[in-house]
Amino acid sequence: PPAGRIRERSEIVSAVRAAAGSGAVTIEIRDPTVRYDDGSTVIGTYEEHQVRGDRASARQFTVVMLRDPSTPGGWGWLAVHETWIDPDEDPGVAG
Repeated sequence: PPAGRIRERSEIVSAVRAAAGSGAVTIEIRDPTVRYDDGSTVIGTYEEHQVRGDRASARQFTVVMLRDPSTPGGWGWLAVHETWIDPDEDPGVAG
């Protein structure tokens, strides 16, 4: 999570499943950028902007993905790092 705690895959999957159906959320991905791609490994960045009820938040993600034909789309997540985007720097983000 953006607060800096490292979580294992099983914990992340459980949290996502538990959140399913817990209320409407709108997620917008902005500025997806591939930073490195050698055909088997991709490193990229993107912003994720969420609105849940009357609360908005924004996060910056860095991802490392590996080619994996056994996964949907042929890519598997190796690592994800997220950090808060400072609301003072993004006028579109409230609270």
